[in-house]
Amino acid sequence: MRTVGIDSKELMIGDWLRHSNGQPMAVARIEHTNFACGTPHCWDYNNSYEFIELTEELLEKNGFMKVESLSYDENRIDISLLYKERANGEPGYRVLIEDRRPGNETCTIIKSVKYVHEIQHALKELHIEIDFSL
Repeated sequence: MRTVGIDSKELMIGDWLRHSNGQPMAVARIEHTNFACGTPHCWDYNNSYEFIELTEELLEKNGFMKVESLSYDENRIDISLLYKERANGEPGYRVLIEDRRPGNETCTIIKSVKYVHEIQHALKELHIEIDFSL
């Protein structure tokens, strides 16, 4: 069964996906319209993958803090990673990512996300290196 609904153009190396056997695998290679995960490479045209949904447990395991409201706290330093369940009842989270490391201008991204790879992309936009673990 071939992967349905995942376009290689929306992926980057290191994005986490779930193989049809249930195993999480990181994207290791992207070529034209296809991608491969793991080593040895399992190409999407011979395998089936799906996005990994975010959970509260995954967010907390990776250093995110749950907040009741997205408000500024001047006591936060370094990188602040916050999340709040989406108010509209749809699955997913609103995430505030602030890069307040010394020497950097403060950069902020607020995004609605549902899948692990979306958090990985938001962090990359801010040049924040975090190895998201599952």
